[in-house]
Amino acid sequence: MNQKFTSTIAGASIFITIFTLFGKGLGFLREIIFAAFFGLSQNFEVYLVATVIPIVINTIIIVLGQNYFIPNYYRSSNKINRTNFFNQSLSLFIFISLIISLLLLIFSNQIIDFYLGSESISAKNTAVTIFNLFLISIPLSSVISVLIAFLQSEKNFTLPIISNLLVNIIIIFIVPFFSNKLGIFIIPISYLLGITLQVIYLFLKVRGKVEIKFSLDFLTSGWNANLGLFLFFTIVIESISQMFVLVDRYFLDEVQKGGIAALNYSLTLWQLPIVILPAAISTVLFPSFSEMIRLNQVPEISEKLNKAISTIIFLTIPMFFIFTFFGGSIIKILFQRGNFSSTDSLITFNTLKMYSISLVFYAVYTIMNKLFYSAGLLKQLLLIMGIGVSLKIILNIFLVNEMFQDGLALSTSICFIFYCLFTLAYIKKIKINSFFYFTKNLLFYLINGLICLLISTLVGNILLIGGNVSIVNIFQILFFISFFLINCYLIHDKSLAVFIGTIAEMKKSILRSKFYKSDG
Repeated sequence: MNQKFTSTIAGASIFITIFTLFGKGLGFLREIIFAAFFGLSQNFEVYLVATVIPIVINTIIIVLGQNYFIPNYYRSSNKINRTNFFNQSLSLFIFISLIISLLLLIFSNQIIDFYLGSESISAKNTAVTIFNLFLISIPLSSVISVLIAFLQSEKNFTLPIISNLLVNIIIIFIVPFFSNKLGIFIIPISYLLGITLQVIYLFLKVRGKVEIKFSLDFLTSGWNANLGLFLFFTIVIESISQMFVLVDRYFLDEVQKGGIAALNYSLTLWQLPIVILPAAISTVLFPSFSEMIRLNQVPEISEKLNKAISTIIFLTIPMFFIFTFFGGSIIKILFQRGNFSSTDSLITFNTLKMYSISLVFYAVYTIMNKLFYSAGLLKQLLLIMGIGVSLKIILNIFLVNEMFQDGLALSTSICFIFYCLFTLAYIKKIKINSFFYFTKNLLFYLINGLICLLISTLVGNILLIGGNVSIVNIFQILFFISFFLINCYLIHDKSLAVFIGTIAEMKKSILRSKFYKSDG
């Protein structure tokens, strides 16, 4: 692909989005396979509880790699310093992850008993085995984290995405063939195989770009106090950001049967619009933010941030309406087969509606989070997130008794809204005012979406009267998207124009690449 196109924020974001779409397609196929073979069964819920801590730690490590590595990598003055920082970070991450895995292994029985105290001995033994298998993935994730962060710092966004595909591909191929023999244990086994292949792939790709040296010199050499403080705050912030899942799993006995599994499936669906374009935009913007902060280019940051916010709202508002009003049919089509019943679909849809309330807000927060890291506002971000997780715990206690798993999803949405609004409000202190811009765009696209929803529902009911509900809803979704885009086009919406222009530029770039290849 033409380098000029992929070096731009819009171009790289679209490029990442295309790969991410394919990756999420594989992820959804993985979840469909899980639903068909395990449904909302007790074994699957035991698996979800047993893996929550290792998966949360792996997620923290991956995000930590970006948020710690990228800003400090750019602060290094030359290539030698950057190479030293890379090797120091890689050794440090591996060392800490090995200690974490060892400690968790020692206390594995106590940890599982904390979550599954009322379950049978058989269920606890199953959970402990799964838990210990997943502990192997923590050191592997630490290697992946630094390698991916290095590649992104070098503006190479393609290789990390390709590497992420390996895990899902392995799981998709292995689970259907061995689930009958190995049961729920096939999931951690296939996951470990996939993540091992990912490490090998990334290592081979990075090896030619930087000299890799494993050393424990960081234990004896002088440690930069500011760097250590940055790492400390980053670890605490990312740990707090993953507390929501840990807190929800604790309420296993308070929700309906299959409630925790329903939260897992609905959250997977809810994350789809976020991990595609908003996450791609934030990934590409992060190095740019870090560089512009270093050069004190506040007006440029404000302009890029506002454009990103407008684009994200434009893309996620339609998904909010689709999930809230037509999500039941989507869940039936995606998951309702095998051991996943119609009752399971209804339970999952109800939790999806609660999550959808915060869809737009969390998507915008993904950008704000990167800006705070780039600007070094770690204490402020820690305070906001600390208040949010405290609010989450309090809301869970009150809502779970009345709303069960729906209450857990609603409390999560309330906290995500809090994160978005408070980060937008705070950046006024660094002379970036995006709160009004966010509110204006949110109201505009909400009104547009509401009008399109009413029209599409009316048209669908008239044209498809008496048809299958799921089929009718699918057509109504198509009508809704069409009307939404037409409305934006008729009023000359800037976000739509930018989006179309970027896709057109990408098409030209692909054609130019093909021409140059054939000419060569």
